[in-house]
Amino acid sequence: MKNSGQNTFCQSSASLAGIDEATLHERDVNLQRALEALREASTVCDQYTRASADLTRRESEHTLAAQAVSTAKSQIVEAEADQLRDRTARAEIVPIAELADEAVSSEAIHLRSLLAPNLACPVCGSTDHPHLAHPSTLNEIAARLRRRREELDTALTATGQRLDAATRALSAGEARQAETNRGIDVARGQVLAANSAFGEQWSSLNDLCTKAGIEGNAPPVLDDQAASKLAALISVAIAERSAIASPLASARRLRTEIDSLQRKHDALGEVIETTARSIDQRRSNFHAAQLKATEYTVQAAGLAERLISISREITPFLAAAGLAVDHLDVDPAGVSLTLSTVATEYAALREQVGQLEMTLQRLAPERAAADASLRHAQAQVTAAALLLDQRRLAEGEKARARAELLDGEATASHRARITEACQTTREALARARETKSTTDAAFQAAGARCDEAAAGLETAKGRNALAEKAFNAACMDIARPPDQVAALIATDPALSGALRVRIREIDRGVNDAGTAVLTRQNDLNRALEGFNETTDVEELAAVVATLGTEIGDMQQLTGGLAATLARDDEARRAAANLSAQIETAKAELVIWHAVDDAIGSASGDRFRRFVQGITLDHMVQLANDHLHALTPRYRLARGAASDLTLHIIDRDMGDEVRGTRSLSGGERFLVSLALALALSGLEGRSSFVDTLFIDEGFGSLDAETLDLAVDALETLQGRGQKVGVITHVAAMIERIAVQVRVEKRGAGRSEIRVSNSMGAAWPATSAHNNIRRSDLGVFRPEEEIHGEVSYQAD
Repeated sequence: MKNSGQNTFCQSSASLAGIDEATLHERDVNLQRALEALREASTVCDQYTRASADLTRRESEHTLAAQAVSTAKSQIVEAEADQLRDRTARAEIVPIAELADEAVSSEAIHLRSLLAPNLACPVCGSTDHPHLAHPSTLNEIAARLRRRREELDTALTATGQRLDAATRALSAGEARQAETNRGIDVARGQVLAANSAFGEQWSSLNDLCTKAGIEGNAPPVLDDQAASKLAALISVAIAERSAIASPLASARRLRTEIDSLQRKHDALGEVIETTARSIDQRRSNFHAAQLKATEYTVQAAGLAERLISISREITPFLAAAGLAVDHLDVDPAGVSLTLSTVATEYAALREQVGQLEMTLQRLAPERAAADASLRHAQAQVTAAALLLDQRRLAEGEKARARAELLDGEATASHRARITEACQTTREALARARETKSTTDAAFQAAGARCDEAAAGLETAKGRNALAEKAFNAACMDIARPPDQVAALIATDPALSGALRVRIREIDRGVNDAGTAVLTRQNDLNRALEGFNETTDVEELAAVVATLGTEIGDMQQLTGGLAATLARDDEARRAAANLSAQIETAKAELVIWHAVDDAIGSASGDRFRRFVQGITLDHMVQLANDHLHALTPRYRLARGAASDLTLHIIDRDMGDEVRGTRSLSGGERFLVSLALALALSGLEGRSSFVDTLFIDEGFGSLDAETLDLAVDALETLQGRGQKVGVITHVAAMIERIAVQVRVEKRGAGRSEIRVSNSMGAAWPATSAHNNIRRSDLGVFRPEEEIHGEVSYQAD
């Protein structure tokens, strides 16, 4: 096998030497580089081709866009000319059409109906009436003029639409021109970039082709034939690489086989060396194992003798635990566990026996004492049983007596129920007070509205009187009594409508009569053609004049009736407006009457008392909230005799009403403090007094009440208000954190020191400064003012 591998190795080496692998590999690399360069050049050529096609397409689009712009401009010029022509024609015909419309209006027809041949026109004074015999001619002329104006309007609309369409087309064409110009610039830039890139690649491309042995050169410039030439060079390069690919593959295969055989040869050498080393190692191990076997045989004999000796020693102990020596061979772990358990139990039993003996000796005296105690306890049990029976009898009697009290209800539940009822009553009372305040305010507002309505009623009465005067004056203008006008106003609308219809019929009859007169006049004219001279002309003229007079009288009557109807309509509208104004004035009068009853007075004191009463009610409510926290016994209430007096309600005395002068000094101070706290919350709708000074008064309070007052003041401080207290009371001094001390130094001098509750103090002024009393106000020497104080020193 070794010889076969060597022969194969020699044959492969000889075959590889026959192939010039290095030369083939170098040429393959050169062909690969040339092929990559040719492909890059082909890519640039493709870019040039696409850019050239894009440039041609953009130039065609630009030509089409220019044609569209030219067409749109010509259309705009044509549309503007048509529009100018139509506008000129319409401007010429509109005045004529308007005159024609006026000539055929109802007023013109009415005026023409009054015309008679050879009589002066009441409008222009002319005696020539060209359209009197043919009134329809004006209608035809007006209709033709209207049709012509409508045709011109339609033509102007169509021309405007054409102009808009042409303008949009012009804008679109110009936009396309701009877009194609940008596209042409981009395409030209791409063509130039492709030419520049190909020019940079051309020299190196020819060098690579020459080095790779490719016949032919690359085209020097990009044109229509450049792509085919580059494709031909790429095909040649691919064919050359394919031609040398087979020898290169054979060389690589032989190289791989030689390398594989060499690796196998090296591996076999290593295996042989490893096998030799393994054989030597195994021989050494075999000799060592023989020596170990001899040693183990000697040790086994010694261990067998020791096992026999140990078996003799432990047999009695195993028998005591119910075990045998054979159990050690079967379950040595179980035997060991059993022996450990037996030993532990034995030690515990021995210890327990010793403890029991000691306990028995210690408890002997206690047993004797326990026997004596048992006998004494039995006697006490007998006495306790007798006492228990007696107490049970007493408990039964007391239970029966308790059942008769409070209807058997438990004291806790009775107290809770009474407390809850009191609380419910207080809440109901508070709600009732709130409801009463709301109702009073509503009542007073209603009174104000009543007074306002009363004033409005007076105003409405005045306006009604003026309206009646105006109505009477209007009746006098039309020479009709007010009763008749009122009757006409009250006429049924259906009857009024019928009258209007009748008047319109009369108007139509008058117009028809006028037309008939004209017709008869025309007939008369035709009849007078070749008239008899013997006919009495004056008589005929008199008849015509009589007819004209009758027509004029009828027209005057029609005009009077129309004017009467117009005045009737106006009077109806005025009466309807007066009714609405009267109702509005009545509603305002009710409001002003209510306002007058509530707060109306000449001097304004009634309104002041009303407002002060509302403010006092609010302040009393706030003061009662503070007073309840200070002393639940008292509650403030407004006096019944005067609107602005206060009384005290003593809850402990059955809600007795007392005067404020009947309070003690401490009670009066608490009430004053509650009022001051309430007043501090009444400064404005959205603000409150932020600084409060309290001078003395705390010395009249006991310790519990003083704590309540201080807690209330601290609550105010927590709300953002500053509280200054002037006092000598030591308990107050201990409760206030920041203190301003005024200490007299003699000779009319004082010193102010500001200190905190931790004992730190610092002078607020120099010891030599004199403090003016007018600057400090409530300050007194050797007093302590707590809070924040503003002062001025000389």
